[in-house]
Amino acid sequence: MGAVTSYYSVPEAAVRALQSGADWLIVAEPGDAPNVIGAIRSAVQRGDLSTARLDEALTRVWSLKSRLPSDVSLPSDSAAPDSGLAGEVARASIALAGPSSAPRPLSPSLSKILLLAPNSLPSADPGDGNRTYLAQLIEARGPRVVELLYDLNDAALNTDYAAQAELYAAASDVILFGAWDAYARGDSLQAEALRNAQRSGKPVIVVGLHTPFDLLYLNGVDAYLATFGDTRAQMEALVGVLFGDFEAQGVLPM
Repeated sequence: MGAVTSYYSVPEAAVRALQSGADWLIVAEPGDAPNVIGAIRSAVQRGDLSTARLDEALTRVWSLKSRLPSDVSLPSDSAAPDSGLAGEVARASIALAGPSSAPRPLSPSLSKILLLAPNSLPSADPGDGNRTYLAQLIEARGPRVVELLYDLNDAALNTDYAAQAELYAAASDVILFGAWDAYARGDSLQAEALRNAQRSGKPVIVVGLHTPFDLLYLNGVDAYLATFGDTRAQMEALVGVLFGDFEAQGVLPM
């Protein structure tokens, strides 16, 4: 996260974590893995990281794995709603901040929900159209969903996005805004699209899909939810909270 990567590269942070006693490294971006491995190897060769420390870490990890039942397996992305460990963790971690003036739980009788979100969201099930899994889940509850997806990698594809957000928001009952690192990226597009949607006077719910710190950047909304990720299980948990199946139980780290 930014608290670390603002000061250290991912490979350097990994080496420092091992030096400090961490046993298990989680590298979020697959492309960083070769550089992390190379940095660890170089640290050992320089004498900055001992093989004894690595052996200690490996022993602890294997000790943990040996205490788990042999038939434990993590659910795949195609797991059914609310199933398995992933669903349990997603439901327990989703967090709510801000006033509750948005119509939560959302009513199945709502006519139209506008979903403004990044194009990185999981796709709907095969045969369910060219849309996101989140839209599929919401429509299964009753309301129609209109999606406007912004491109995280190519700003040229987002030229008219903010204007379209304002246009479609005026014709919707509720706006669900999926934020992706708007605070860390200083993303003016997300901020402008949100402001335009708010001009409709309709309830706006912002969902922090990656980190919860977008609340510091995209404020003044009716409610703010943090899912801490955008896996299928986390989208299922989000819809469960939105439609009142259970309350948000997670805690924001701020």
